[in-house]
Amino acid sequence: MASSIEAILAYQQAQAEPDRAQEISRLRDVIKRAKEDGVIDESLPPTRVATAREERDRLTREVQDRARATYMLLEGVRTPTNEDMEALRGARVFDIEPVSLGRLVEDHPEHFKRGQMDILDGRRRSELKNYVPPAMAVVMRFDVLDHPRGQGEQGFLKVLNAVDDYSESEIKPRNADAQAVLLPASALAQIDISLAAEGKALFSSHCTSVLDNYGAMRIGRGGPAGRLVVGDWVDGLAGVHVRITPGIVFPKNRSSQ
Repeated sequence: MASSIEAILAYQQAQAEPDRAQEISRLRDVIKRAKEDGVIDESLPPTRVATAREERDRLTREVQDRARATYMLLEGVRTPTNEDMEALRGARVFDIEPVSLGRLVEDHPEHFKRGQMDILDGRRRSELKNYVPPAMAVVMRFDVLDHPRGQGEQGFLKVLNAVDDYSESEIKPRNADAQAVLLPASALAQIDISLAAEGKALFSSHCTSVLDNYGAMRIGRGGPAGRLVVGDWVDGLAGVHVRITPGIVFPKNRSSQ
């Protein structure tokens, strides 16, 4: 369907007066960018073109199911053994405590951007502020993945798929019991705070999508001397390079021990 619309617009542009042709050209550019970002999905069979509402509902269900599955996975992970860690050479274990991001900001105000609590108190950010992760062991290899193009729910699914691909290609061949995951903001912030005590940082000059709010928020900093920021572009992450910083967990039901 998208291709036929493009053909119609191309024909109309060729026949139109200069001013009208320029307007049509701009519309074609918007459609092109939407296709590149995955907003327009040309993979749908021509015999069944979903309405915008149907497609949105399908994406919403898939996003919610994928996020819920990750949250459930985090509820049942084990501490990796020395053998596990030998297989993931260069990795490090961090003990995540059941502490919300809001509580972390209260306890470590010097670590976060000034006004961070005001950011968390903003509209539709209660999950980001109040989610309490389970007590768990998270392994970091400190790998940084390319962030796929795309926005909204479609973009979030692309991020989850990129993490899954990394898990299958880089982690499971080393240890079949391990699973790479997109982590919630509280877990990533706790790791960054732990590293700061050693004069290090999880985020030096990039930010990453987080599991909370279906990937709508990010965590990171714009430079080594900056404070940690959790929010979106207008909160202080404009121009900061976006990457993916996955964690690694060991689900109990996959233990070979």
